[in-house]
Amino acid sequence: MRGRFLMTLLVLPLTAAAVHAQNYAIKIKTHAATGSSFPVAESVKVTIVYSVAVGGNVLKDEKKVIREEKQYTEKVLQADDMRATKFTRTYSKAVKSEDDGDAGKPSYVGKTVTFERKGDKVEATGEGVDEKDLRELAKEAHNELQEPSLAPKQEVPVGGTWKLDKQALTALAGQLREGMDLDSLKAQAKLLKVYPKDGQQWGTIELDVSAAIKKFGPLELAKTLPFKMKMTLDTAIDGSSTANQLKGTIAVKGASDFEQNGQTITLNVALNADIRHEQGKEK
Repeated sequence: MRGRFLMTLLVLPLTAAAVHAQNYAIKIKTHAATGSSFPVAESVKVTIVYSVAVGGNVLKDEKKVIREEKQYTEKVLQADDMRATKFTRTYSKAVKSEDDGDAGKPSYVGKTVTFERKGDKVEATGEGVDEKDLRELAKEAHNELQEPSLAPKQEVPVGGTWKLDKQALTALAGQLREGMDLDSLKAQAKLLKVYPKDGQQWGTIELDVSAAIKKFGPLELAKTLPFKMKMTLDTAIDGSSTANQLKGTIAVKGASDFEQNGQTITLNVALNADIRHEQGKEK
């Protein structure tokens, strides 16, 4: 009898834990309704340390720190079930600088740029905005995250994980995606916690991604470099708000060779990026 009683005491806590475990159907609202708008603040700091050598002789050894910050209001003009298909961004602030000083004021500061999705491309237009700036802004807008690429297909508990698809990686990785070997992609999301906020169900989602870089800028590499990204996304997981905060780091580090003018050149690089993206409620 005593043995049975002790066994019951041991089993009860486990049974209670199983009863109270809760799964969550995660819904992430990535764009506002047609006619609505929301504020966005973005910042990135990229530190690049690299050297170039031929036959063991270092020809160049350099460190660069690049900082960029943007603040704008996005207004949705047209949307489908997946995303905004036509929208404007009115830029109140845009700053970009490198170690050697300010890179200059972008031509779109204080102006409104219109973005339109046409197939797999995004076109940007804006009166008085330089063509080069428009191309860069269109490329950035193309990286917009979408709910299907982030949310799991099934309900998950706190601590539960699910795989991310290639679309999520290409959106999060920015311009580095152009040199990636997407077949090497390993990407996972994890629900770290849930909590109430402003009458909504919020959650913290961890994004953990790794891949191989086979091209660094214009350089075709003989050996791939490791890419690692770790981010957290705080947002309403019940799909009730566009408000969110995404922050984290990207790192690329290693050495590889490339061919140029008949010579084998060795590139040794360490890239680290700190990224922040904060989005407000739609109005």
